[in-house]
Amino acid sequence: MLRLVVPTTMIQEVLQDCHDSLEGGHQGVVRTFQRVKSDYYWAGLYADMEKHVTACPDCSSSRSRPQLRGYSPGIVLAERPFQIVSMDFVIPLPKTRRGNTALLLFQCSFTGFVIAKAMSDTSALSVA
Repeated sequence: MLRLVVPTTMIQEVLQDCHDSLEGGHQGVVRTFQRVKSDYYWAGLYADMEKHVTACPDCSSSRSRPQLRGYSPGIVLAERPFQIVSMDFVIPLPKTRRGNTALLLFQCSFTGFVIAKAMSDTSALSVA
């Protein structure tokens, strides 16, 4: 297998071509390394390529997870009826004779029991 030996002055250009370009496709460390090593060689190739890929702003922004803000209790399971109640609206609905255009739904997480109430609007004041 013949490969081009890349001078140190052109390493960045090769890395950008094999990773950052449209053809490179911002592949991860392993795929980019496979692509680079098939055509090129220089001392420290893997270390340079890994450093380039991990420093790529496009790749790091797409793989980062959102930061958690505050405590999350995780999955909360109800242990008794009406301990946890979910609420939602069904909108928009055709206007009734009484002027209602929404349906307010409550559901008990433990029993699955549903309560529905026709509403004319979805404001917090109307729900309260």
